[in-house]
Amino acid sequence: MSNFDDPKTRERRKKGDDTLRPASDLVKGLMQNVQNPLAVGFLRLKLEVQWAETVGPRLAKMTAPAAYHGGVLEVWVAHSMWMQELWYVRDEIRSKVNKTLALPADSPGFCREVRFTLNRRQSSGAGDGTGSGAGGSTGGRPIGR
Repeated sequence: MSNFDDPKTRERRKKGDDTLRPASDLVKGLMQNVQNPLAVGFLRLKLEVQWAETVGPRLAKMTAPAAYHGGVLEVWVAHSMWMQELWYVRDEIRSKVNKTLALPADSPGFCREVRFTLNRRQSSGAGDGTGSGAGGSTGGRPIGR
């Protein structure tokens, strides 16, 4: 007799107290609980995978998410000219990112600010939790690439 067939398990199932849940529920719970370090990784992955759909194919060719920490999204930009132009649409990008992440506004993972960088591997101030600081901090967690 296996553990799934014992009388106690059968009785729990009849009462609706079955403790087994589908794996999809586990993954969904991890992605929704942004306090969990795994959830932050899932958010970053989701943003990277859906970047072209989020900002559009033209911008996706010239930009990429570089780091995401403490509500601050750092976006790598291929050229300083693009960085200057994107400054004027940063609020629109932030809105699109929040729509993609589908988090409530009071969530810690909610994107509150978008910054642009020419450095693909490092982000500024990501290690202090405030999202501000001098450039070159290795505390930021690069996304992909």
